Amino acid sequence: MKKAVLMLCLFALLATGYAQEYSRPKAILMSALIPGTGQMYIGQKTTGSVFLSVELGILFSMFRFSSEMDWAEKNYQQYAYANTGIEKGSDSDLYQAMHNFVSSESYNESIIMNARNYYLIYQNSPQEYQDYIDQYTYYGNESWDWGNESKWMKYRDIRKTKQKYQVYQNFAVSALIINHLVSTIQTVIATRPHKGFTSSLNNLNIQPDYQKNGVNIVYSYRF
Repeated sequence: MKKAVLMLCLFALLATGYAQEYSRPKAILMSALIPGTGQMYIGQKTTGSVFLSVELGILFSMFRFSSEMDWAEKNYQQYAYANTGIEKGSDSDLYQAMHNFVSSESYNESIIMNARNYYLIYQNSPQEYQDYIDQYTYYGNESWDWGNESKWMKYRDIRKTKQKYQVYQNFAVSALIINHLVSTIQTVIATRPHKGFTSSLNNLNIQPDYQKNGVNIVYSYRF
């Protein structure tokens, strides 16, 4: 992270040493790769500083959210191990099943009932039914029982913390892409050969999508 920030700062310093005449393709490429540097290259130091500051702020946020996600993941795995005996580092599907069901017994009952309805009653395929049961049920050292609802709810809360930071990180990645896009467009406009050309930002809307752990982006630009 430190090396990346230092390289960005060094690149920005080099970009400030622009010449009286500049290359338009080079300026656009610089803005696309590192927002703000293209603007500095053509002499727009204030605008370039804004884009570069936003870029650095987003990168810091991304690494912070990633660190928080790792912490939350280790935390809920440790909690599951301490309360159910499930080994840390188990398959993510198992942790998800533990999130949705208070015990492996109730989870297996749900899987068996759904499989019976589909493979035995609807498909009449006993072999596919058995294969599905073998693949998706948990027994032995993968079985669990939270014992009481308060422990289960605490585990769910810890996992939701990790999911929350995952949404934030996805949001930051989207913001990073938007910053590159807007910086590039701004440089294209600033270096356009025909001054009679006008443009304006029409709409930019970014909203978290908590169901899919991502974001919805609506971005339009009117020329």
